[in-house]
Amino acid sequence: MLAQDPLQPSRSFSKSQWGWLFAITALGALLRVYGLDTWAFWVDEAHTWRDATLPDEIFWSCNRAFYPTSYLIVRWLLDAVDAQSLSEGVLRLPFALAGIVSIPLLAFVGRPLVGAPAAIFAALLLAIDPWHIYWSQNARAYVLVFLCALLAGGLFWTGFERKSRALCLLAMLLGLAAVSCHLTGGLVFLPMLGFPLLANREWTPRFLLGIAAALVVACVLLPFLRHVPPFEEFAKAKANPDLGHLVQTVAFYFRLSLLLVAALGLWIQWQERERPRALYLALWAALPLLALAVLGGTLVLATGVGSFKAYHAMETDKFCGTSCHTPMEPEYTAYQNGPHARVGCVKCHIGSGAGWFVKSKLSGSYQLYSVAFNKFPRPIETPIHNLRPAQQTCEQCHWPSQFFSEKLMRQTYYSSVGQENVKSTIDLLIKVGGGNKEAGPTSGIHWHMNIRNKVTYTATDTRRQVIPWIKSEGPDGEVRIFRSSELPFTAEDSAKGETRRMDCVDCHNRPAHQYRNPQRMVNHLMTLGWIDPALPSAKDLAVHALEEKYSTAAIAKDSIRLTITEYYATNFPAIAKAKQAQIERMVSEVQGLFAKNYFPSMKADWKNFPDNIGHMYFLGCFRCHDGKHVDQQGKILTNDCNTCHTIVGQQVAGRAAQVSLAGLPYVHPVDVGTDWKTGPCADCHNTPPEEKAAEKPKVVGARTPTSGAGSAAPLYRRTP
Repeated sequence: MLAQDPLQPSRSFSKSQWGWLFAITALGALLRVYGLDTWAFWVDEAHTWRDATLPDEIFWSCNRAFYPTSYLIVRWLLDAVDAQSLSEGVLRLPFALAGIVSIPLLAFVGRPLVGAPAAIFAALLLAIDPWHIYWSQNARAYVLVFLCALLAGGLFWTGFERKSRALCLLAMLLGLAAVSCHLTGGLVFLPMLGFPLLANREWTPRFLLGIAAALVVACVLLPFLRHVPPFEEFAKAKANPDLGHLVQTVAFYFRLSLLLVAALGLWIQWQERERPRALYLALWAALPLLALAVLGGTLVLATGVGSFKAYHAMETDKFCGTSCHTPMEPEYTAYQNGPHARVGCVKCHIGSGAGWFVKSKLSGSYQLYSVAFNKFPRPIETPIHNLRPAQQTCEQCHWPSQFFSEKLMRQTYYSSVGQENVKSTIDLLIKVGGGNKEAGPTSGIHWHMNIRNKVTYTATDTRRQVIPWIKSEGPDGEVRIFRSSELPFTAEDSAKGETRRMDCVDCHNRPAHQYRNPQRMVNHLMTLGWIDPALPSAKDLAVHALEEKYSTAAIAKDSIRLTITEYYATNFPAIAKAKQAQIERMVSEVQGLFAKNYFPSMKADWKNFPDNIGHMYFLGCFRCHDGKHVDQQGKILTNDCNTCHTIVGQQVAGRAAQVSLAGLPYVHPVDVGTDWKTGPCADCHNTPPEEKAAEKPKVVGARTPTSGAGSAAPLYRRTP
């Protein structure tokens, strides 16, 4: 193979050269398909998938319509391949094939320019080029541009040699095909337009001066391309103003193999042999990169402001909550209706400083991939284990050392006794505590957050609800270790569990994304009068309508209306007619509660997200203060209710109201004996869903919601 003059152009390959070319192509193919499906989509590939799945009217109206080829290929695959067979490898396959085809094509294009041996050697370099292999294994358009550029360059040279305008025109059309893959494909027109102007000219000083002047004019005019569609849209889309990144991306089209051929061409020109070929190769090597340097520098300036705006756009609450609509809809809705709705998402999830910003973007890349391929969990798993420490987020607004005042809180409850909604109230003096010896008391609930105290615990479950081991270090250096007398805790449990120092989010674990309990929500609306307490069984009926299982939000909205209206129309026709407005208001309020707190598509509601504040519906405080954690001296970690709150008033249905600033003993609204003293409240108030279904009151003539809108809802009618 190497006996032939490597620089002598040729029109055909010998038999041995065909063998070499076949082996080189096979090697290149193996390198490009190996491991094609073993690594997940990265963020740019996920963008390709996202844009390819846009509705037609949106896709063809955005900037991707200027270079749609790669997206249309992915869209065709999504339509043609069965959903069960789709994978990263399948979506990358067309691009890998384009990379494989480019290897022998380079040899065919180079053969009439530099000869078969040099062309085959260039193909070998391309086959093993890591950059080309990398992009051949990505669902991105760059290998398609490379392929179109090779075809365009080869056809244009053939047309020039044969003086065929048709072939030159076809080469121009292939240049347009390169542009349809990516706008930087337009660079292929520079050598095709420049070569005819330079090929037959004498390189006199005057001519060289003219070239220099033309380059100056080009440098002045090229920046204005950013004002011409579609380059304007492309410039806006480039959020990365790094010139090195842009140069590397486009220089890929003219990688080592083509640059080597160009260098050989320049050597030929230096030897004054085959000047047109050398010039053609030199133009292909130099002009696109020269234009890239000028235009790329302009893009750096032009997109500087745009990139700054893009950065701020990605920091907005709307971007966080709506860019991934389905998985983030529950969290965003709860956030908008929560106590921190005016605190930006990034204030808690990122905070200040570049380090956590980078961490959040790396985490966001995987989240984008999860959304693109429908691999996100339902519901979103909590807690977030890589959340920034509370000292660097919460405590930028909330100052633990100043927490010392007590707070009076009234809880109002309704219970349906027969058909009547019976009201009960309890007034609690909440001992917030915390603080420091200069500012106030150092006891109470926020004792845990006092900077002089250090509480460490180990949780053996992912939700931090099972805590068998606690370590407390006081300001005097005393260390107490509490172990649960019921929960086993071995060395293996310690190694596998999560050990962390207690901070704000260990109790306030749902500070901004609260899915509220239906009992508490309905109690609140009945207290406000938005749900009329005079409506028979209003409390139980509203809670029942909320807690039914619905497949979609639309079905839930329709079924809630039917559940409530049919209940009153069937059981209390006179009330249904006389209090139609109140019933309609009740329907509207219950539908609103569902829309803000239940999300069937994500299986998100209050039952799936433990709230550690209090201990009514979840273990909360009783994770540690259950009376079963004992230290080395046999002392029990207190579970005295008065440690955290004092009952100063209570009015139980059917009894006189009681008030005492010294404190009252608790009276359970329903007579359950002493059971409420021996177990956590959540044992009854948060019955597991499968057990709760068995405890529902019997319903006469019940009809279960189906999967279609407008389906019948269950008639809620108690039997005697």
